[in-house]
Amino acid sequence: MRVLLLNPPGKRTYIRDYFCSKTTKSNYLFHPVDLVVLSGTVGSEHEVAVLDAMAERLDPAAASARIAEFAPDVIVALVGSVSWDEDRVFLAGEARKGRRVVGIGDVLHEASEARMREEPWLDACLHVFANGDVLAWLRGVEDVEDVEAPNVAVVGDLSRGGASAMSDEAAVERGVELGGALASGEVGPGSDPADRARGVDGIDAPGGAGTALGDDGLPAAWSAIEDMTVRGADGEPVRLLRLDRKKRKGGFRVPRPRHELFPEHGYRFSFARDGRFATVLSDYGCPYPCTFCVIGTLGFQTRPVADVLEELDALRARGVHEVFFMDQTFGVVKGRGLELCAALAERGDLSWTAFTRPDTATDDMLAAMRAGGCHTVIMGVETGESELLAAYEKGYDVPEVEAAFARAKKHGLRTVGTFIIGLPEETEATLERTLNLALRLPLDFMSLNMAVPRFGTSFRGAALAMGLAEESDLVMDQGGAEAFLPTNTLDRATMLKLKKSLVRKFYLRPGYLWRRLKDVKSPRELGRQVREGLALLRLNV
Repeated sequence: MRVLLLNPPGKRTYIRDYFCSKTTKSNYLFHPVDLVVLSGTVGSEHEVAVLDAMAERLDPAAASARIAEFAPDVIVALVGSVSWDEDRVFLAGEARKGRRVVGIGDVLHEASEARMREEPWLDACLHVFANGDVLAWLRGVEDVEDVEAPNVAVVGDLSRGGASAMSDEAAVERGVELGGALASGEVGPGSDPADRARGVDGIDAPGGAGTALGDDGLPAAWSAIEDMTVRGADGEPVRLLRLDRKKRKGGFRVPRPRHELFPEHGYRFSFARDGRFATVLSDYGCPYPCTFCVIGTLGFQTRPVADVLEELDALRARGVHEVFFMDQTFGVVKGRGLELCAALAERGDLSWTAFTRPDTATDDMLAAMRAGGCHTVIMGVETGESELLAAYEKGYDVPEVEAAFARAKKHGLRTVGTFIIGLPEETEATLERTLNLALRLPLDFMSLNMAVPRFGTSFRGAALAMGLAEESDLVMDQGGAEAFLPTNTLDRATMLKLKKSLVRKFYLRPGYLWRRLKDVKSPRELGRQVREGLALLRLNV
């Protein structure tokens, strides 16, 4: 099958990946790691292409034209709560052209059955990108198509009958009505999600086509799916959950990601020493339970070091020597982290950035990272309140944060502190203490995020219970372009004003600006940081 991995277009620069979404806080944009990993998996059995409309800055019309050139049978598309109102309209339009659409993203990570009932164009939701679920789903679709009549329409074909004159927006708004018309046969055979899931002419009966369907009326190949939401024989969404995501552990293997399919230009990363870089995932999920973060709900698995090195060596062969490791805590399995760093040191030509934690950033780990080519570490500071760190189950306190950043500087590493503000307990006083901590730490960069009730997190449940958010609130942005949540004492407008003030107070210090200039290693890096700095300030005036 022809499968397109799609990062859809949008009115703004959106970061959609790893079951999170936000607007960019300056103008950075890195490779969506979900699609990076899926490129190898899908490409192992199908003809695969990548279209990143964000990186290529394509508007919807241009993106649709590019999709038409490839003419995919299936689109596996990133979606995000930050861009859901745009994503659903664009993808509904592609589905109406006869393309099957599989969605992956935060807005589909929770209550996926409800989302699929609202969106008749959506054929499936992918809840794990580091396994073979997408291949099992595609095999099932192929198996059923092999026994269908050749003129049966494919999944997502909403263009039959009266639907052909309907705009994308109208199709989305009339989702429930359209779904009913499809189910009643008004639009035409093969357009109903039920027809698209089971075929026609009696093929939906278990064993009716030989081996295509199982006893449950679903394609037999889907029995290998661990965690997806699909359409059942009647077109209704069905959650196939055979392995709870929180229980994922041990190792995982995926075919080598196809980095060469992604655009050569258009990606920007504040901390990269070289403008040409790659995004690499060496482990999946996170073993820590931070309550406001979705990654800790995914379980935790590691790739064999040999597989990671194979991917890195392929990048080196293409002349790519700058890497952003998307592992949420590099070196969390210490022996494995040291082994990987030693192998990178042997190669000697890689330059990289990684996330880690204050309690993982030990002297020996930081020394190994530095020797292996790491130049920048990103660590979660979150807040200047140890009590809040404990309440949100971070597992460390402010003194540990201060010690870790001092160790990183001792080993010659640039440091980035990530912060989350706007938690329900936030006050002007706590924000002031957080700013003071940021000014006190030896930070090269500060990344400030607004608290949002991310889908799948326990923090979301708490925010709903406190009345700070509603179940129907699907569009939200942690990047800080807007304040989504009020706190117990601060309204949204005040939170946004205070957030912008924190950014200005941190970055507009003469001493800080002078240090940044002294640290620049090349004219290209200087230009990149100036552009990012100006973009950051434009968003925070």
